[in-house]
Amino acid sequence: MTENADDEKEKMEGQKDLTPHAPICEQEKQPPHTIPPDDTDQTSPISEVEEGKESKQPLSEVEQLKAELAKKEEDYKALYAQLQRALADFDNYRKRALRDQDEARRSAGELVIISLLEPVENLPRALEASAGSRSVKELRKGLQMIEKQAWCALEAGGLRRIDALGKPFDHALHEAVEQAEGDEDGKVI
Repeated sequence: MTENADDEKEKMEGQKDLTPHAPICEQEKQPPHTIPPDDTDQTSPISEVEEGKESKQPLSEVEQLKAELAKKEEDYKALYAQLQRALADFDNYRKRALRDQDEARRSAGELVIISLLEPVENLPRALEASAGSRSVKELRKGLQMIEKQAWCALEAGGLRRIDALGKPFDHALHEAVEQAEGDEDGKVI
């Protein structure tokens, strides 16, 4: 061999001795407690939280939940406003119904009063007519006519007579004024 060939051989052997020994595989370069990363984008949320990074998937879930919450809040506000309007409408209806009832009572009372005016106006006329006459029959006849007019007016207002004389006392129909001794107990006298 030539001197050049010998020199090159020595250089190569010397270079081998000067370089540190290279590892056999690339995995030996990493510390033994870490897991080599996969080529997929799936990362554990725990490691991302520890490293202070945000994941795309949980972020989109958070945004989705925020959007749902905002929609629910809008729905709540709309329903609450609708409830307030319904309560106000009901309160107005209740007040209007009470006013209508009061008005109906007043007008019903007015009708009864107006219908009783004629018999009441006829009472002084009957008394005047009886003053010049000494006949009790004529006075009685005039008073019967006035009584008939009064009952007609009351019946037109919805009042009806109850025939109670001699019948058993009924708390639903009769009002007791006093209790008296009689032949038959519990009968209207």
